[in-house]
Amino acid sequence: MAGKNKAKKNGLGMALGSVLCIAFGILFCVWPGGIVTMLCRLAGLALLVFGVVQLIEGIREEAWTGRTSHLVTGVLCLIVGI
Repeated sequence: MAGKNKAKKNGLGMALGSVLCIAFGILFCVWPGGIVTMLCRLAGLALLVFGVVQLIEGIREEAWTGRTSHLVTGVLCLIVGI
């Protein structure tokens, strides 16, 4: 029984993924510029958030090597995100 339920869940997940791919494909065809702009803004926002998190971790880090790597990564992500 457990295998049957797992197969149903996998099938449902694949169907949902297929529908999402079709929907995004249509959106990319209809509004290519707008979608690309939105994706770039979302990627920039994600990089900004990741950069801030890395800076906070760098400030909290006690070891010098860990602090340096977090701070450098955070600053680079902030720059690219902006």
